[in-house]
Amino acid sequence: YVTHDQIEAMTLADRIVVMHGGHIQQQGTPEVLFKNPANKFVAGFLGSPPMNFLDADLVEEGGTLFAHGAAFKIAIPAEQAATLGATTGGVTLGIRPSDLNYSADAPDETALDLQVRVSEYVGAQSVLLCACGGADVTVELKSETPIALGETLRFAVRPEGVHLFDRTTEKAL
Repeated sequence: YVTHDQIEAMTLADRIVVMHGGHIQQQGTPEVLFKNPANKFVAGFLGSPPMNFLDADLVEEGGTLFAHGAAFKIAIPAEQAATLGATTGGVTLGIRPSDLNYSADAPDETALDLQVRVSEYVGAQSVLLCACGGADVTVELKSETPIALGETLRFAVRPEGVHLFDRTTEKAL
C-alpha cells in the first residue's frame, strides 16, 4: 500500500518503508522509525507536529557532553554520549514536541527556555509555537497548563527524546 500520509501509514502498517528522492531512507515498524529515525528526513517526516531541529555544537565540559546552541546547552545522556566517542563539532539537535515537558524548576542542562508566540487549543492538548533564540520550536502539552502569550517558559527535555544528526550528512549519530 502506498501513501503520502504519514499518519495513515503509522496507524495501518506493520512495516513502513520511507522513501525520498527515489531512495529508501529507512524501513521498519512505525515505532522503530518514530523512536530511532535513521536520518533527519525520516525524523522530520514522521510525527505530527514534526520534530524540532536546532543547530548545535557538541562540546565536552567536565566529563559531560553537551549540545550547545544559540540559546541552550543540553546535556547528552551518558549512554548516548558513550556511543558518540570523541565526536565534537556541528550537529542538529532533534526533539519531538511531545518530548518537551513544562517544568519551571528543571535544571539548566536538561531544559529549554522558550518564548510562547502562539497557543493552539486542539482539545485535550495544546500546541505551542515558541522561539528559542532565533529558532522556532513546537511543544505539545495538556490543554489545562496555563499559558500566556509572550511568556517565557521552561521545558524539560526527556533524555530519551534527544536525537542528534550530523549537520552535513543528516544521518543519525
